[in-house]
Amino acid sequence: MAQFLVVCGKKSLALKKYLEVADYQGLSTTAGWSACLEAAKLILVEKQGKARSKSLIFSYLQAMVKYNGKELFLPYFLLGKTKIA
Repeated sequence: MAQFLVVCGKKSLALKKYLEVADYQGLSTTAGWSACLEAAKLILVEKQGKARSKSLIFSYLQAMVKYNGKELFLPYFLLGKTKIA
């Protein structure tokens, strides 16, 4: 659903859906992990969201990099974008 909203240009609605999924599923699930990354991309690359969602994504990304796994490149990269933005 959120991917459809992005394609249709409704990025703020897509961000809301991604954040809902990330919150509901948590980072320990594939859906939650992916939703968090997509929300982070919308906030940091597409300049969507307000201060509250930016703060939430920053905390999600910090939690993600604490996981010990193989799929950490994108969370580290996006976390680095939060430092320069």
